[in-house]
Amino acid sequence: MDCRILRQVTLKADGHLACDDSYGYKIDLGHVADEPGWRLRDVLAGPVYQHVRSAFQQGRVPWPGVCERCDLLSDGAAPQDTLASRVDILVEPTLACALACACCMRKKVLAKGRNTGSLDPVLLQRLVDSCASDGITVGEVTYSGQGEPLLHDDFQKLLRAVRAAAPQANQIVATSGNVDFRSTLGDFPVDRIVVACDGASQGTYGRYRKGGVFANVVRFMRDCRAHGHRDVHLEWKYILFEWNDSDEELACAQQLADDIGVDSLLFIITNSKWFSKRFTVDTITDLKLSSAVARVSPSAAMNAVAAESAALVPDGIDAAKLGHIDVCNVSVGKMLNVEGWVLDDSGRYADHLELLLDGIPVSKVKTTHRRVDVLNVYPAIEGARCGFIFRHPVGDQALPETIEVRVVGASGSMKLGGRTGWRVPLTLSKRRTDLPAFQATQRISIEGLTRRPVSALGLAGAALA
Repeated sequence: MDCRILRQVTLKADGHLACDDSYGYKIDLGHVADEPGWRLRDVLAGPVYQHVRSAFQQGRVPWPGVCERCDLLSDGAAPQDTLASRVDILVEPTLACALACACCMRKKVLAKGRNTGSLDPVLLQRLVDSCASDGITVGEVTYSGQGEPLLHDDFQKLLRAVRAAAPQANQIVATSGNVDFRSTLGDFPVDRIVVACDGASQGTYGRYRKGGVFANVVRFMRDCRAHGHRDVHLEWKYILFEWNDSDEELACAQQLADDIGVDSLLFIITNSKWFSKRFTVDTITDLKLSSAVARVSPSAAMNAVAAESAALVPDGIDAAKLGHIDVCNVSVGKMLNVEGWVLDDSGRYADHLELLLDGIPVSKVKTTHRRVDVLNVYPAIEGARCGFIFRHPVGDQALPETIEVRVVGASGSMKLGGRTGWRVPLTLSKRRTDLPAFQATQRISIEGLTRRPVSALGLAGAALA
């Protein structure tokens, strides 16, 4: 049993630390103080985090009745606690927002006494400085939360604070795009901007993003390309609802994405209210992708880990000199996730990578994700953008016995990966009837899973209710 709370700290706009999932948002894990001697390490060693760690080590949830409903709880994964050495930080810059999205809990938060004031940049500076002084590496800083991050009084001051204390950290901004690009972000070298835009016209977009203006979002993305930093990765995130999932609407979105020049258009399959009936985790491959930058992925609620593989064991295949698979798991949304980093054997970026399941090529990507940790270890390589992510639907077929990543570069080809060793829990505490079921037919033990079908994983869903 695992949760992102073991690898991430979430700083709310009022200075408190909390879970970043909606159900755990009310849980107070501590606070950041602008006073001499405040240290994050003291909070992580305190009674609240001791309780969290102890619970996961014993295979139980820290807060029964809350954690079981959390989108981040992974029943099928062993706890991965990195808080002592490496953390990601989620920052909620403000609760201010001009939109009234249907499923947003912002109004409820404000009704309980919070305000729309901006996060004091000094608190973020204190948090990041504390990590640096205690030897805790900051991996990613994501600006998100219940408000619009770019409505912060001085958003670039937050970016500069992180850049000064943790230059290696990837900075990611999640926005509705209903703000002016040049006055908020300009050419600051953020790593990724994720723009939430669920439609290709005002009519479809405004159904969920109430108060939002589609033309403003398009202008924001165009300005990002015209005036933003050349290295920023611009992603258009499109949640699929029952009113924006027609072939015509999806084709129009892909044409517009290519015209704007976004780096990725991500169609999100969700389990939220009004979810698309046409496209689910069972029909994910039915969505017609006409753009090279378009792809489909389950939402965060469906990305909790249901089964994970132990370290892949090479079995008579090449072992890449410069590369490693860090993540290999299957989510409750029937998605195989394979993540890592790789370069060709000369230390340069590979031309492309291919994912092979039981020897059959199923997907192809390039290395586009920034991995400063790799650059720190291998300073002579071409650069930090050597990370890769494969997301591939698995359906109900057997879990693959071998997973390989073929690396094609100027110096030839080689492979990462090998034989899998799947692990799932004997029993599951999570019962989410709103998540897609795998129509489980039997309970299975931790042993002997390599050839077991996904349909026998016993995942949360109606079949288990």
